[in-house]
Amino acid sequence: MMSDIRAEWVRNEPGYAGYIAPDLVKSGSETAPAGLMHEFMHGYFEHWNGFSESCDAINIYTFRRDVAQFMLDFREYDQLETPNPWENWRPFYSFFHAGIVRDYRSTDGKSAWDLFGEGGFNELWGAIYHVAETEIPAIVAGKLSLIPPPLQRYFEAFITETEETRWLDELRWYSNLNPTDLYLWDTAFQHQWILVDSPEIDLFDPSLTTTIPDPLRQQLRNVDRSKLIDFVNTLEDISCSQSCEKLWEADPGFWAFYVSANLHRSQFYLDELSTDIGIELEQSNLEAIQQTLGMLVSDLYCGDASVAQLRTSINAVSDVSDLQKEALLQMIDAPERGADRWYVDCVQ
Repeated sequence: MMSDIRAEWVRNEPGYAGYIAPDLVKSGSETAPAGLMHEFMHGYFEHWNGFSESCDAINIYTFRRDVAQFMLDFREYDQLETPNPWENWRPFYSFFHAGIVRDYRSTDGKSAWDLFGEGGFNELWGAIYHVAETEIPAIVAGKLSLIPPPLQRYFEAFITETEETRWLDELRWYSNLNPTDLYLWDTAFQHQWILVDSPEIDLFDPSLTTTIPDPLRQQLRNVDRSKLIDFVNTLEDISCSQSCEKLWEADPGFWAFYVSANLHRSQFYLDELSTDIGIELEQSNLEAIQQTLGMLVSDLYCGDASVAQLRTSINAVSDVSDLQKEALLQMIDAPERGADRWYVDCVQ
């Protein structure tokens, strides 16, 4: 069924992902797996006609019914003095609240239930349904037992699990990932949503270090490494001829985030790029690119401009084209474009 949903790549919009129609998803090449899955899930529920049982012709509306029932039952049990039978799925419950905050974006520090109480019923339930229909595969990272039993049947057709796990064990493993693997996991999945919304969950153990199992780890590294290659190659298009619409002018606001993300990314892959995935840079040139990105973020966007140093660093890179160098120089010469929309972590 999902193989009928086409994915088209949108040139020069690396951060873009969009659900267009029941059989079409469009995505920029830099889009993370979780973002692409989000759009595929829109298509999944558009295609889905329910289960085969004649007594239960389930569709998206009964899925929403079961999501709402789980949320309301969980809250009711929390208000009683009896044990909550859904306690093992509390992080999942909290995930929906985090999803509302991210989707609704007008919370003023209030909890999801406070917002429901203020009358934004339809809009807020719309936010919860949006999250439920699109984010569950990414938040559970393909582990069916992390989905509450009333909702598992909606996903068991394409989530195959060989070993059951609990959220407590999953989050303990996640909280103790080594820094490199934590970075890889966060670019692909969305466990961090839960921890941000559940500060009472403190599972970090300095004596315990966990890792992503192979071959998944290598798959995630390959996907993430390709983003750095996309970034280097995209520089070619920013400074194309005047008859070409420049990426910078089309969407200036995303550039600081894009540069900052690839600065961090380049630290992992200085010696791993190869021609079979699009580009090969010598170690010295990768280091020069990293130095350039670092100065763009820390000195230009976040502090005093060091234009002369940046130009020297750019000119030292021999394995990128003149157009790519020109693109980097454009970022130096016009950092004020879209300045009110910059999003950069300026804490070095």
